[in-house]
Amino acid sequence: WRELSLKPDQYHAYQGRLKYILDQEAAEEEAKMREQEAVERGLQKGMQEGLQQGMQQGLEQGELKALSQMVETLLTQRFGELSEEVRQLINGATIKALNHIVSNIFTIDSLDEVKGYLQ
Repeated sequence: WRELSLKPDQYHAYQGRLKYILDQEAAEEEAKMREQEAVERGLQKGMQEGLQQGMQQGLEQGELKALSQMVETLLTQRFGELSEEVRQLINGATIKALNHIVSNIFTIDSLDEVKGYLQ
């Protein structure tokens, strides 16, 4: 330290090197912080998208279940007790097929016609 403090050019070189090292460490630390922030933002965005997708799927499943129950009730009222085959077809049907049955419940003539819509 004494030698460095006695020779100004060496002292300045030492100070410059020390500043360079400290700047490098600060840059690395900042890069780590930015990377961590990016990861956190990505996780947060992924969680939000996953939550929205899950909610949408839940709503669709709920709508499908309610519509299936409605179709089952309407067909039971119109044609009497439903076979297990028809019940399974209703439970496996799409929203579009179920809506078609609901829309046409008064013009459907038989359960065979219903099976045609559901298959």
